[in-house]
Order: sequence, then structure tokens, then C-alpha cells
Amino acid sequence: MSKLKTHWVADIFPLNQSDVESIAEDIKENGQELPIHVLEDGRVVDGRNRWLACQKAGVEPRTVTIPNVDGEPPSDDELLRLSTTLNGRRRQLKPGQRAAAAAEAYAMICRQEGVPKGGRGKTDDKLSAICTQFKSGERNLKNALTLLRNDRERFELIRGGAPVDSTYKDYQEVKQERKRMQVALDLIERFPEIDREYQSGEIDFAEAKMQAGKAAKEEKEKEDEEVKSRRAFTLKVYSAYELAHMIGKCGAGGMAEKFSPEDVGKCGTGKQPTKKDIAHMANIFAEFAKNL
Repeated sequence: MSKLKTHWVADIFPLNQSDVESIAEDIKENGQELPIHVLEDGRVVDGRNRWLACQKAGVEPRTVTIPNVDGEPPSDDELLRLSTTLNGRRRQLKPGQRAAAAAEAYAMICRQEGVPKGGRGKTDDKLSAICTQFKSGERNLKNALTLLRNDRERFELIRGGAPVDSTYKDYQEVKQERKRMQVALDLIERFPEIDREYQSGEIDFAEAKMQAGKAAKEEKEKEDEEVKSRRAFTLKVYSAYELAHMIGKCGAGGMAEKFSPEDVGKCGTGKQPTKKDIAHMANIFAEFAKNL
């Protein structure tokens, strides 16, 4: 008996060892009823489980060769249609298994033909066609694609029949938890002493996260206070600039007589100063200006 060789359209459907064993028992008793579809180069397109069952039963597999047309082998699209049709007739696949098979078919066609990847939030004609061909919902297919590309272990779960929605939700929750963990680790690394204690095992992750959060809060409060101080200084400088303009007109001594509180109130101090305030500020600015 020759060694099993498969085309990828045969591999996208789930391989169940218990199915192989039950088929092998049936072949021993009744013979192989359904033929195995193969290409001229011997690769199995449909009937992988039957091939393995024949091996287990010690029976030579009965095959049907899919002919080349005008010397050209069938296209992958044609083989995929054949495989999905034959599998659809024989198997009662669960929604997750359909989505998994559809995701693998779509990913393979994308690689071979350069079709744009639909991904989440996008749709292309090929993806829509695959949904129809496999009788799989678009959301299920897109979620299965995400698992195929990012979490092979969970993808194998839906390939084995697990529900797509709950498996994908679990994947998203784990992904978000990893993000939160990375944010916390990045925060800890910002504070060398806390990071050193965490790396050495002196404190655990929860303690390191708490200390880093507290340090970050104190750092933010300090930054906010510095911002307030800079704003206050800017306001004083702006007020001083206005006062300097007034001094240039009449001098510090004459300011109190020249300008009314309403006039000087426009300098941005936020309140109406008295004439005594004006004279006092003018003298302060005059001393300040000597040190510039």
C-alpha cells in the first residue's frame, strides 16, 4: 500500500481517529463503499479518513482519479468545490468545524492567489464566496481566521467542534489580560528600584504593581504642580510686561496717578487692584527688571 499524500483541500477538514477506527471496522465487514478521489499525482483530495481506515483494515484503497483537462490539472477552486460538496453530503459538521475549514481554505487561497485578507471589519469577494461555499457565517469565519493566525491551540478546539463564539471570547479575554499585564510591567520598569526588587523576588507582582502605581501617581501630582507653577509664573511675567509698558509711559512713581484701577485691571491679574497695589507692583517690577 502506497504512502498517504494529501492535497490541502483534504487537510482542512477535521481528522477524527475514532471515525477512522469505525470506518475501518465497517470496511472489514462490508468493504469500501465510497471511493477516494485523488489527483493524477496520487494526492488525496477527498477521502483521507477512508484511506487511513483502509490502512488500518489492511485493505488496498479504491480510488477514483480526477482527470486533467487538456493537460491541465484542476484548479484549487475546483478541487475545493468538489471537496466541500462531497464532505457536505457525508458529514454533519458543527458550525465551528465549518468555520475552521473555511478559515484554512481562505488563508490558503490568499497565500496562493494574493487575495487581500478580509480580517476583522473587512469583507472581500473571496471571503464572501467561502462563507457561502462552507455554509459558515461571516462572523464565525472572521473569528476563526483570527484564531488561525494568532492562537493555534484555540483554533484546534473549534476544529474539533468547540463553539466559535465562546472560544473567541476566551481568546479576547486572555489577550486583554496580557495587554494589562504588559502595561503593568512597563510601569514597573519605569522605577528602577521597584523593578530591581521585583526581579530579585523581594516583592511579588501585585506589590510591585501597587508600588509602581503609587509612584506614578506621585510623579503625576508633582508634574501637575510644576505645570501650575509655570502657569502662575507666565501670568506674572505677562502682568509684568503690561506694567513695563505703563512704566515706559510714565515711570513707576507716576503710575498710581496716571492709571485708574480699571485700566490696570486689564493686565491679566484677574482682579481690580487699588492705586496702592499699582504703585507697589510697579516698584517690585522695577527691582525685578534690574536683575534681568
